[in-house]
Amino acid sequence: MTRRLFSLLLVLLLLAPVAARQRVAVVLSGGGAKGMGHIGALKVIEQAGLPVDIVVGTSMGALIGGLYSIGYSPGQLDSMVRCQDWKTLLSDKVDRQAQAIDDRARSSRYIVSVPLKRNLRESSLGGMISGQNLAELFATLTVGYQDSLSFDSLPTRFACVAADITTGREHVFRSGQLFTAMRASMAIPGVFTPVRLDGMVLVDGGLCNNYPVDVARRMGADIVIGVTVQSDTAKAAETLTTLPEILNQAVGIATRTKYEENVAATDVLIRIPTAGFGTASFNLAAIDTLISRGEVAAGAQLDSLFALKARLGMAPDSVTPPRPPFASLTPTSRIRVARISFTDIKEGDARMVCRKCKLREGEEASLAQIELAQSLLRTASIYSNVTYQIRQTAEGNELHFQAEERYEQTANLGVRFDSDEIATMLVNGAWHFDTRIPSLLDVTLRLGKRYGAYVGFETSPTPLRHVGLNYSFLHNDVDVDRNGRRVYNTVFAHHRFEFELSDAWFRNIRYAVGAHLDYYHVSEFLSGTSEPLDVERDPLFINYFARFSYDSFDRAYYPMRGSRASLGFTLHTDNFFGYEGGTPFAAADGSLTVCIPLNSRLVLEPTLAARALIGPSAPFIYNNVYGSALNGRYLDQQIAFNGLSTVEQADRYFGTFGLKLRQRIGGHHYVTGAASYGVSADELNALLRRRQLVGVSLTYGYDSFFGPLEATLNYFNPGHSVSLYINLGLPF
Repeated sequence: MTRRLFSLLLVLLLLAPVAARQRVAVVLSGGGAKGMGHIGALKVIEQAGLPVDIVVGTSMGALIGGLYSIGYSPGQLDSMVRCQDWKTLLSDKVDRQAQAIDDRARSSRYIVSVPLKRNLRESSLGGMISGQNLAELFATLTVGYQDSLSFDSLPTRFACVAADITTGREHVFRSGQLFTAMRASMAIPGVFTPVRLDGMVLVDGGLCNNYPVDVARRMGADIVIGVTVQSDTAKAAETLTTLPEILNQAVGIATRTKYEENVAATDVLIRIPTAGFGTASFNLAAIDTLISRGEVAAGAQLDSLFALKARLGMAPDSVTPPRPPFASLTPTSRIRVARISFTDIKEGDARMVCRKCKLREGEEASLAQIELAQSLLRTASIYSNVTYQIRQTAEGNELHFQAEERYEQTANLGVRFDSDEIATMLVNGAWHFDTRIPSLLDVTLRLGKRYGAYVGFETSPTPLRHVGLNYSFLHNDVDVDRNGRRVYNTVFAHHRFEFELSDAWFRNIRYAVGAHLDYYHVSEFLSGTSEPLDVERDPLFINYFARFSYDSFDRAYYPMRGSRASLGFTLHTDNFFGYEGGTPFAAADGSLTVCIPLNSRLVLEPTLAARALIGPSAPFIYNNVYGSALNGRYLDQQIAFNGLSTVEQADRYFGTFGLKLRQRIGGHHYVTGAASYGVSADELNALLRRRQLVGVSLTYGYDSFFGPLEATLNYFNPGHSVSLYINLGLPF
């Protein structure tokens, strides 16, 4: 009996120091971008040597706190928030380099794209933004903690707050999927789609408890260090000028009593000043300033933090054991995959993804392969909210992909103003159909001087393979010069019926084959020379084509890196087999543009392009032409040529070399110097003996919401012509 009593007393004595230490919680408030200041405060708390047993957060505080709880250091969090493209993350926009090459071409025409839900109920309970980019980021950042688990089992205990709008009550996440909890806590109502879970509709926790000290106390916290970016609810009327500020003010007033109670229950309050910044201040300069302000605000409380150490029985110079940095997977990290599973992803698509990304059960896979598979599923355009989990099972690691099928309608709008056409508008609607083989109906109206329409229907047997049938119409009015002098003006209607088979290799490469019927009705043809031109007024052509294209530009306009290339071959007939009773004529073309970044703001962009007509003489409508800074600006076969805003006629063989040097000034201003050198002849061996063509231009551009606003001064050596060209909007 005495021995047992002695053993019990010894155990109690050994446990006494552990039991005696009070538990410390860090509570992080919501506040959108202003919550970046939490990172600076966490740096100081760690430097002070205080232990952290519990982390609780709301909204942005849930994101920072959730990642901190699984082992991310403040330094890692600092690097993570700085390297994100927040403009893309806080939208449904797919990063250009993650899009399929076809989708890049579509998205580069429109300034506004609005998804239309299939029914009113779905719209009313949703938000303007589905939040899929955030969800996928959170899932990637929490690899290793993606299973449904108790948040008490994390390296640092964690909880976050969301609001259930079906009951008006707060919902405290203490378990479940970590990335789902963080996403729910940040779902600003009306902006982000709510998270639906167990009959609840969960939105941003700031609606009911933006600074959840009471949650930390219920979790057993004895000491609370609070970090808040919530400003005083009393504001001058002149400061409430934007919708986010008015909404924040309304929520702040509604939750003021609870907020004040939680402030009173805080042992050390770190209040970060955020004057000059709002909830949407996600630019790099704002992030840097807010993190610095967090460090300064926490540094001002160092005396209080050291007093807490004394209260905990810790020496002032004592340090807590260093937290090992979170061992996040790198693109080259490899894991052995015992099983691969899919939820809500078609079986054929799952097989295609595994084949293209070389994912096999029982073999190792790199994180780069896994993320490529995720990207390919998003590229398919019929899936949204594509996430992956690496689950630990008795058999080994299970790689699980989950997605939502997206069959929605989209309305798109593109607008362009320029010196030539004055104003042009594109109005587009796209309908995705939930058929056995996914299909898409695409309808576009072009309104302006050159008006037209497009109707296309395509099916996708696999995500990157398409079978398309489309019709297009364009009413065109084109002036064509030669060496700076007018050759002819023509007004014609162009009708095209096209059948196309296309496939893509991953995201950047596309090839297509098919046939199209071209019918032209030439209503006007005015020759600018004394020599009459024999022009067929209603020509009909049946053409066969093959195209190859490559595009890895990081941006559609003002790219900083990547390259773009194309190759094409078209065989032209007027009776399926020949042309004018003889052999058909053909056209071959190719181009290559490479972006070479010289530093973070200066880029060199060389371009090579050529087109050749092979066989019998081609009708005027298919002749080689060049001009404008954009390929195909006025005619399909038109080759871009710097220094020339009009259309120039070329001979049967034409080639050009262009060079651009573009400097970014500030955040959105660009100055571009460009030059083109061209050769043109009817015989290949005469190319270098003919007169050389030279054009130069100087452009100022501003990257606005509506697309680039540019003023270009052009010079073209034949005729020594100088012109000014002004444009606003994305090209189409």
